[in-house]
Formats: sequence, structure tokens, C-alpha cells
Amino acid sequence: MTQDGDGAAEALAREEARLIKIRLLKLMTASLAAQDKEPASVEEARRRHILLRHYVDQLKAVAEIEGSLDTSGKSQGVGTIDLDAARHEIRERLLRIRADGQD
Repeated sequence: MTQDGDGAAEALAREEARLIKIRLLKLMTASLAAQDKEPASVEEARRRHILLRHYVDQLKAVAEIEGSLDTSGKSQGVGTIDLDAARHEIRERLLRIRADGQD
């Protein structure tokens, strides 16, 4: 891929990461708001806690990917990440989180 193509792919990955962070923060906010409004059984509270932990883990993963993007441009091709694989991994994790939340 050309250097301009790499820059476009990196910009796209950054935008996707930003959108994923926004989505995760909205999900966390909604989950916390529901927790504050609705009394929960012990099992429901445990499920919500696990779900929130998954959201935090995903936010950390996105932050790591963003950090990798920041350093990949500086390394001039050394240690770059596979953006397609990173996007795929994020999507898979989000699907698992959604599935966990619907159980």
C-alpha cells in the first residue's frame, strides 16, 4: 500500500475506533443509569457488573489500538498492525458483549 493509502487506512481506523468508544460509553452510561433506577437481584447485579467489566476491557482494547496507530506512523512500517484484523477483533468482541448483555 502507498504511503497515502496507509494514511487513509489509518484515518479510517482512527474514526472507527472513535465511533466504537462513543458506542461503548453510551452502553456503559445506559447500563449505569438502569442500575441506578432499577433495584436488581444479586444475579442481575452480578450480570451488570460483568457486562460493565467487558465494556471497560473493550475501551482499553480500543485505546491500545489507537496507541498502536500513533506509533505505527512513526515506526515507518516497522511493527505496524493489521488494521483489518484489529477491526475484526473489535467487532467480534462487541458481538460477544451484546450477546452477554442479552442473556
